Amino acid sequence: MQILELETRGTTGFVGKLTALKEGDLAVLRGLANQPLDTSLEGFDLFTGLWWGLRQADKWTPGREVSWLACKLYAQNPQPQQDGAALPFLLRQYMMSQYGNDLDGRDRFSQKLDRLLASSFAELESQLTWAIRLVRRDEPKAKKNPESNVGDPRGFDWVHLINSLSHWDRSTTRTKWAEQFLNIHTGV
Repeated sequence: MQILELETRGTTGFVGKLTALKEGDLAVLRGLANQPLDTSLEGFDLFTGLWWGLRQADKWTPGREVSWLACKLYAQNPQPQQDGAALPFLLRQYMMSQYGNDLDGRDRFSQKLDRLLASSFAELESQLTWAIRLVRRDEPKAKKNPESNVGDPRGFDWVHLINSLSHWDRSTTRTKWAEQFLNIHTGV
């Protein structure tokens, strides 16, 4: 098995447990937005119960910091896992549906994505919260382009996001996101 397959297997197991959380658990995690893991004993216990067993059984389960961030993002935006609904693609769809041929609007939107891509891991939570809320696929959007599928209820690719976050410090990860947003087909 290649490393990417192993990593995806570990991430898929984590996402399976994450998406099975009940509303009460999600409420606890929502209350810990922008907070470190050790802020609340209840949150810490919830997280370790979700993550620790997986990490012990499979070293390819995402790391603690990435998993903690993913828990808080999911709690704020509980979308089902949907392979292929990666955030860079959804952001592009959103931009095209909202701004179409408005080049100034598209440029302003692209600058926001540039800020997200320039963020350090520690700065990502607020940037990703903004981006995921923008493309939430369970709420209809007021669309300039009625053909856009942003807003339809198919879900979100949490595995792609978490795998990307696991390597956020690598410039290649951010470059891939930019290429996906720009719809550049690189064969990757």
